[in-house]
Amino acid sequence: MQHVQADEVRVKLQGTIVWMALAVVATTHLWLGGSVSRQRNLALITALLTLIQRSTVVIKRLLLVTDGLRHYRTAAQRVFRQPQRRGQRGRPRLCRWPGLVLVQVVKMSQRNVWRPWSRTLIRQGKRIAWVLRRTPRSQVVSTAGIERLNATFRERCAPLARPPRHLATIQPQMYLVGTVCNFCTVHRSLQVTPAMAAGITDHPWSVGDLLAYRIPPWGPSG
Repeated sequence: MQHVQADEVRVKLQGTIVWMALAVVATTHLWLGGSVSRQRNLALITALLTLIQRSTVVIKRLLLVTDGLRHYRTAAQRVFRQPQRRGQRGRPRLCRWPGLVLVQVVKMSQRNVWRPWSRTLIRQGKRIAWVLRRTPRSQVVSTAGIERLNATFRERCAPLARPPRHLATIQPQMYLVGTVCNFCTVHRSLQVTPAMAAGITDHPWSVGDLLAYRIPPWGPSG
């Protein structure tokens, strides 16, 4: 079971507001990617969940924990689907992943004290406790992991501290900061980098190694 947390960050441009949506694996603290949009709408959430879907398409078992934004349920029902083939001609019917669980953590105010409250929107037969037992090192439904990552982005990403002029400058810096966090920053609780915890690499990278790494070209044989 893959345990992923997602959230949105409000970014202030000069004269306008944009939104940055991020996703992180709760067990390894691996940043999966992000999307940027001028509006906090369904298109922004769909783009983010598409990134998550590409990283979990092999196992098709996902526990997704988000905030209370209503677009997550609609986008999850559209993105996390697989073709159901019955030996008939034509386009196969798309069915929702059997291992998809969506939990939204909503903060409720009681006597001027904000308390988290969770609600399950999508569940396929299994109880949440059964799902959490299969997510090591993260057996609590919360958004603490993504909120810590948001704080890291606000600390290291310049557009989040000082309003930039153009939207095009946000996404490249977002991917630079996120990749450095994955490969170069040793997480205190894991004692390794998130990429090492996820089995992507076996040693911490330097920023120079990361910037000098040449991505193999995509092609028919690549």
